[in-house]
Amino acid sequence: MPSLFKKERKIKIAIYARVSRWDSNIDNQLGPLKKRAIAEDWETTIFTEQESTRKTRPVKEELLKKLRNKEFDGVIVYSLDRWCRSVSEFAMELEEFKNRKIAFYSLREGFSFDTAIGQAMATMAMVFAQLERDLIRERTLAGLERAKAWGKIGGRHPVGCGCGLVTSKGVKHDGPIKPVRDSSGKITGWKDVRK
Repeated sequence: MPSLFKKERKIKIAIYARVSRWDSNIDNQLGPLKKRAIAEDWETTIFTEQESTRKTRPVKEELLKKLRNKEFDGVIVYSLDRWCRSVSEFAMELEEFKNRKIAFYSLREGFSFDTAIGQAMATMAMVFAQLERDLIRERTLAGLERAKAWGKIGGRHPVGCGCGLVTSKGVKHDGPIKPVRDSSGKITGWKDVRK
């Protein structure tokens, strides 16, 4: 891949990596990002986000402030979906980066964002990333609904639910509380059979 910057001075780049779940391995992103930074001879600072929520990403917000204050020349991420969660968010930030002359690079997508074609390609890639996320969400919700209809309990089970599962400590979920089903077999509530 061609270098993103002229080598007139040591370029300062922020490496940003984010995982969606606390048990995901962030090194899967950091390894390739560090390798690229070494190849480019960038001066880097790493920002990792592991405790983010759907609406808040405090580490990213901190990084955006530093980018706006010109503490870094740019930012590199493993993929567009690790940086932002929606097309509108991405378009707004990409426009700001262009106006402020902040370099933005995504390793997986592999194209420059400082041209009209690059921006169009990035927007299309983000559309597909958002579509993939939305489809996964739909499938997950459908699976949870199907499991619930078949009597499987999601989340925390009521005490003594009698589902037969065994906890990590070896305690069996066995007890007097049983699911109440409607005529189609769907769970509508719980009943203590001792009463």
